[in-house]
Amino acid sequence: MYNLRLYLDHATTAAAHSENPEPLINKRRSMADVTYPCYIQRKDASGNWYWIYYARNGEEIARSSESYKSRNDCERSIELIKNSKDHPVYYYN
Repeated sequence: MYNLRLYLDHATTAAAHSENPEPLINKRRSMADVTYPCYIQRKDASGNWYWIYYARNGEEIARSSESYKSRNDCERSIELIKNSKDHPVYYYN
């Protein structure tokens, strides 16, 4: 299920705790460095960005409903989702 050649941005490494940590923003990581839960950003066949959210068990549970021309717009979409945790949830029968 996992492609070891896939790279993503992931900011939790031991380097963050070293004396001279290297910048972690926009750092490319291999799938072996992934910890769950997490968001993974990828490009589609058209070269647009989208995100996938993986649960603690590594299963994909959400995906962006659109793709984005810029990675910054994709990141902004992730932030909107993260900040919606206190929004109401409605149920329609």
